Amino acid sequence: MDDPKDLVDEAKALRAQGQHDEALAICDEVLRQFGGERTVAIRVQVVRALLTKAVTLTDQGRFEEALSLLDQITEQPEESLAPELQVLVAWALVNKADVLGQLERHAEALALCDQVVQLFDDSGEEVLRAPVTGALLYKARTLAAQERFEDAYAFYEELILLADGSDEPSLREALGWGLLGRAASLWMMKRASEALVGYSDLVERFGDAPEPELRGVVAQALENKKDLEQELEEASEKLEELEAYIDDPDGANALERQKRTALALLDKARLLTSLGHRQEALSTLDEVVQVYAEAPQLELRLRAATALLESGLLLESPADPEAALSSYDELVQRFGIAREEELRAQVAQGLLRKSAFLSRLNRPEEELAVLDELLRWYGGASDGKVGTEVLNALLRLGRVLAGQQELEAALEAYESVVLRTLDSKRDAQKEGFAIEALTLASIALLREAKYLWSEDPEQALTLLERAQEKVEDLLERHEVSATWLWSAGYIAFLLGKHEEARARLREALQRDGEELRQAALKELGIPPIPEDAEFRALALSV
Repeated sequence: MDDPKDLVDEAKALRAQGQHDEALAICDEVLRQFGGERTVAIRVQVVRALLTKAVTLTDQGRFEEALSLLDQITEQPEESLAPELQVLVAWALVNKADVLGQLERHAEALALCDQVVQLFDDSGEEVLRAPVTGALLYKARTLAAQERFEDAYAFYEELILLADGSDEPSLREALGWGLLGRAASLWMMKRASEALVGYSDLVERFGDAPEPELRGVVAQALENKKDLEQELEEASEKLEELEAYIDDPDGANALERQKRTALALLDKARLLTSLGHRQEALSTLDEVVQVYAEAPQLELRLRAATALLESGLLLESPADPEAALSSYDELVQRFGIAREEELRAQVAQGLLRKSAFLSRLNRPEEELAVLDELLRWYGGASDGKVGTEVLNALLRLGRVLAGQQELEAALEAYESVVLRTLDSKRDAQKEGFAIEALTLASIALLREAKYLWSEDPEQALTLLERAQEKVEDLLERHEVSATWLWSAGYIAFLLGKHEEARARLREALQRDGEELRQAALKELGIPPIPEDAEFRALALSV
């Protein structure tokens, strides 16, 4: 009889080399030979095989199959779990969070990370600290990807405290990534001097590390540190020049000097921000508002509007959200009824930025209210800078509504974008809006059809036909894209048109090759339906 540990180790090695089918075959063999064994040593290897198989299926985008295996691991009776099995259960929960994240079920994924921390954080077993740090790292990275840098920073801090001082390889690796993430978060939070200290700390700790993974982390830290130091050096030099200029601006007359001073003050605030001097930057922006907001000249009032917009951006923080929201509100109050298109465009940008910030704060009703306000004020604009911001608002409105399962309302927003850009073929920017709207509409229709696939097949087919119309519109109106061809092939397959599907996939692969196939198959299971397995087989045969 084979040694199950050797078999699982071989499967893991094959997966690391990208030989997924071979890895799955070995995992299945372990489960076939040893699945009924009850001794702890053998059960550990069986669970390792389940976990390796689940991770491999995740690599292939077979998310529902992966989730089923992960649930098998995590739903074992607690009293039967030896310490060796507890750590595998913890890793299964972390991997389940990853799968849910790839299915865009982010709230569930983050809740699972919290569960791992809650269950195992107080364990005295060092081996259980590794999956806890894995959960913290996943959560921090997810929050950073959502631009919630302050929240991400807090979890990086927690990870570092947990992993610091250990010689266990997985904890050393987690510590390296935690230090890198913390420094990057500080950089994004405009705390440049602290970020530099963070990068230096990482290099000092792991500069001589023998592990390849840690050497890669150190290399990234050194590169980031070099870029940040260069950015700060250039900012300091420019700041000195600007301060001298502001003290003695040139210009043919007083008005020209005012215009140049206002612009220089904005540049000064940006440089102060990049140097980490947040409060000085805010004071400088406030100076621009106080001096120029009531100026009769449009160019000076534009500088004040820009200052309010940039103050809002700088003040955005979950810890004190009202400060940023107040800045955006002041922008609207001062310039919302302005006649000049340039000022109206600034106000529209402020409302868009406010809606995005409310999204980060998880205040969806207020977010929708702000987008509605923007469209009430400026929805009649079809051209120019204001018209562009209206198109941005409609796209954002569609995304928000689609995320709230308000499909028809989302489609109405996307359709409004398309109708506003019907004569845009000579306008590349407007054409881009039309492409994005049609793409988002087809995705929303396809996903809703898959959600309804089992419970309401007739409605699902109707939605598929509507999705097909959107994709065909893209293919007819715009330069053909391999991604659209692939989507058309998938929809044709679900509609029972298998030969058409094969032809579309073949044409897509002729354009973009194997890279497209692998990427598309990985996203196939969002959300999953039984027919996906048959489509996967077809796609791999083309």
